[in-house]
Amino acid sequence: MLDFGDLGRPASRLALCSIAMLLLAGTSCVNAGSQPLLALAQQSAAPLVHASDKGRAFTVRFPVSDTVEQGLGQRLDREISRVAEHGFSGAILVGTSNRIILAKGYGFADRRARRLFTSRTVYDMGSITKNFTAGAIMKLQMQGKLQVSDRIDKFFSDVPADKRAITIEQLLTHSAGLVDSLGDDYTDQVTRDQFVQRALHSALIHKPGERYDYSNVGYSLLGIIIEITSGKSYESYLREALFEPAGMTETGYVLAHWDRRRLTHTYLEGADNGTALDHPWASDGPYWNLKTNGGLLTTLSDMYRWHLALLGDSIFPPSVLADYLAPRVHQVSKDGYYGYGWVVLKSQHGTRLVHHDGGDEYFLSRFNRYLDDDIVVIWTTNDVNRLSKVTEELKLPRFDKWLEQLIFDRVTQ
Repeated sequence: MLDFGDLGRPASRLALCSIAMLLLAGTSCVNAGSQPLLALAQQSAAPLVHASDKGRAFTVRFPVSDTVEQGLGQRLDREISRVAEHGFSGAILVGTSNRIILAKGYGFADRRARRLFTSRTVYDMGSITKNFTAGAIMKLQMQGKLQVSDRIDKFFSDVPADKRAITIEQLLTHSAGLVDSLGDDYTDQVTRDQFVQRALHSALIHKPGERYDYSNVGYSLLGIIIEITSGKSYESYLREALFEPAGMTETGYVLAHWDRRRLTHTYLEGADNGTALDHPWASDGPYWNLKTNGGLLTTLSDMYRWHLALLGDSIFPPSVLADYLAPRVHQVSKDGYYGYGWVVLKSQHGTRLVHHDGGDEYFLSRFNRYLDDDIVVIWTTNDVNRLSKVTEELKLPRFDKWLEQLIFDRVTQ
């Protein structure tokens, strides 16, 4: 079974959702001769995204329906459609800094209502939420309200001796020694103050700063620090500091005022788990076992806007952006490094890949930024168990690796 610790949900769930990395595509490849398919994408129709001459500001024009560009977009669509014929359901966007190559849904977002996935379907990004929690910390540091070197006893009173030396940076990089989870995301309706007390009085699994161990608890503490230092709710601060500057109007917990018909349902062994909003939430979003470490809702287009904003300086100046995306702590038994809410590693063909994923036993979402190649890949599926079965039936390579090969390598019949 594959190690899928990046998901960031409790350990009991990680074993179940390790199958999610096995999303596969069709068996046959089209003949593109000796030309890489990425080159074909660059020869496609007029761009949908326009950058300023300095590459710092972006005007994004998204189509109202699914998009499939000629060339690479059509080839990707054909291959993914073959997987959908075997039961895959989800949505995927592939783009560059100035165009959308593919943005399309496959299968049903709501099986009972026969509502199809589209590129506008609202989905749960899971632990990709950590991108935004870490980004908010960077913003607060820019504003002089905290430093990543600050110890947590600056923000919380009566911190036990074994945890007083924990720093914000250790929380950001999963090196504080905190446990992964303190309870169920939904049934354990813990308040902010209750969560802080549970976290501070939990047993450490190693000394702070000693090594990497993924901790959702640490990221929820970061969310609380964001609220304390900003004087605002977590979502309100993200909206002001990150979402609005990026042009993101369809990301958040509750402030987006969702049309529930646009939300995807998730499934396990045919059973409908409902939408994210069908589970117990507080008035301002999830309870604290999930809040600020996961659970933000979004769309493909909003995540693409986030990618574009990070290519410019509407969110961070270059020096801060470099800190935000830097590799920091080696992930044990992995090839990559964890930074501030990102996993940083090399792609199959040796270029820089900055990514995160998120999910549970029902769904999986992925956000892959190939920064040296000017490619972003964003996708979600609402049935990870079915995904595993498709993998077994088709005996195909892992989806992320297959997609990299299709985009970057020379393809033969």
